[in-house]
Amino acid sequence: MVVRLYTNFWSNHEANKFTARLLLHHFLSKENMEWLAQYAEFGLMNEQKLALVFVREVGAIDNATYRQLDSSITHARVRLEIHKLCDLGFLEKKKARS
Repeated sequence: MVVRLYTNFWSNHEANKFTARLLLHHFLSKENMEWLAQYAEFGLMNEQKLALVFVREVGAIDNATYRQLDSSITHARVRLEIHKLCDLGFLEKKKARS
């Protein structure tokens, strides 16, 4: 079994704070795969499925975090894929943190 370590890092230099999340489990467990089955009819890309699981685990995702799921993804593709998830009603767009 291959286990990938997923990390999420957010920092605020002005407030001198940072948040690091390490998800130390098999990201697509049997439970996650069963949960994702409800989205099978939508033809989601693997990164979109990972993003949905990430949101399920953490509560939110932004463009930078989405790119961390697969570093080969371009900024333009991230925007398109997240927009599709929003258009389908799976994600709700929020204003960026300041």
